[in-house]
Amino acid sequence: MFPARDSRFRSRMVRLKSGISVRVVECGDESAPPILLYPGWACSVYIFRLILPALAEMGYRAISVDLKGHGLSDKPFGPGEYTRPALVRHGVEIFDALALTNPVIGGHSLGAVLSFMVAAERSDAVRALLLYSPVGYRGVPHLRLYRACTPAFVRPLLPYLTWRWVIAAILRRTYGGIGRPTARDVDEYRAPTQFPEFSLAVRDLLHELDFGERVPVPLASIAHRSLLLFGTKDLLMNEGATAKDAAAMRDAEVHEIPGAGHVICEETPDVVLEATRRFLRTL
Repeated sequence: MFPARDSRFRSRMVRLKSGISVRVVECGDESAPPILLYPGWACSVYIFRLILPALAEMGYRAISVDLKGHGLSDKPFGPGEYTRPALVRHGVEIFDALALTNPVIGGHSLGAVLSFMVAAERSDAVRALLLYSPVGYRGVPHLRLYRACTPAFVRPLLPYLTWRWVIAAILRRTYGGIGRPTARDVDEYRAPTQFPEFSLAVRDLLHELDFGERVPVPLASIAHRSLLLFGTKDLLMNEGATAKDAAAMRDAEVHEIPGAGHVICEETPDVVLEATRRFLRTL
């Protein structure tokens, strides 16, 4: 599993106050200004494999972490383990455990939403936000259908249903009109399924988390300077609604990426990095 045998990255396990251990992957000078990125639903640090080294080359200490239930981090179970309040507490625990000084934080998809919720809890300690394809603050298209495909009675069978073609099909749906997932991408996204708890955890997260469906989180409530990037072919968000929400943000730089889908860090990394570089220079 990434980043095995790649000397650019450092990997370690960090034990949080709750007792949960999470995997932290980083690159760049440890004394450099820090940037912390949270992955989204069903993703590991692999989603940032192209972003972290580039941020390090820009002079930052680039850090990402497998959220609980994902990657090589612990995968706890129990009622309420993957609700919004529980996930925010988890994100704050990670932030506190890393003890970063004046970091920029952000993430992709659900991880982007988690980052601005963490920033709201640790407002004075966060410098700015990087929001890549934020999903889960105002609902997700077809969320009820996704939940209907994974009812409670199917839950015990999920670890046996993570065939490679299923992972490949899910990945292809997240892309827009730019590129396609590679064979290695499919293998890396499937790799955590070797742990039966992974499939159960991501299913529970899908069902327990509100995703902003009943209680939306207005982007206008974000107080930090922010960069928001999203693709115009993202099937997990409404392009018009997202643009309107972003326009209401007080101190944000917003870019739509024509033709890109949901995984912009993989489809259009050069565009993402150039916009990120320009934004960071203004801080």
